[in-house]
Amino acid sequence: MRETVIVEAVRTPVGKRNGGLSSMHAADLSAIVLTELVERTGIDPDIIDDVVWGCVSQVGDQSSNIGRYAVLAAGVVSFVFYTAALEGGSVTVATAAVILAESQFPQAKIPAVLDAIRAHQPQDDPLTMEATILRDADILEQLGAIGILRAVSKVGRDTRYGRFSDITPVLRKALAELPPKLRLKRARELAAPKLSVLAGFLQAVDAEASGLLF
Repeated sequence: MRETVIVEAVRTPVGKRNGGLSSMHAADLSAIVLTELVERTGIDPDIIDDVVWGCVSQVGDQSSNIGRYAVLAAGVVSFVFYTAALEGGSVTVATAAVILAESQFPQAKIPAVLDAIRAHQPQDDPLTMEATILRDADILEQLGAIGILRAVSKVGRDTRYGRFSDITPVLRKALAELPPKLRLKRARELAAPKLSVLAGFLQAVDAEASGLLF
């Protein structure tokens, strides 16, 4: 394993919702850090193998490969880049493969781990049983009382959901589209009571708000 050292640390001010940095795209803000890092260290960009860029909430402007856009915005196009989705505890498949191999993880099991990283979201198409189990579990968490809590907690914290009326369409979409995506029989069985809870919640919202939910 290659030796890793810290040669410099650079950061921007910490922003807040609708604060002074809210008008700046995440890629542009990130580019400032990358550019300053190169300038401070005097390192030749051509000897940099890759850039790993963390992103806690991959939503809105940050929903794509923010690491790639940050590098392009910095104008250092010789970098190889990828974004690590820190919220899900995942890293890119290529990096994970190296880490697993160097840690002497059983070679025969590595493909299943990589597939689980690659295809654990509802929109994905897992190829292994391990990835299928993880994907079905992710879907189940978006249903029922837990799914409601997860969605409602985003109101006011996620720029896409400023009001409660913004989150109910998300829950309705989950109720309509997620159940058919479940592959495992046991997952479908576990989903049944969760779907009843979610459907009941939405019916109650409609009855109480009468279409006037703020």
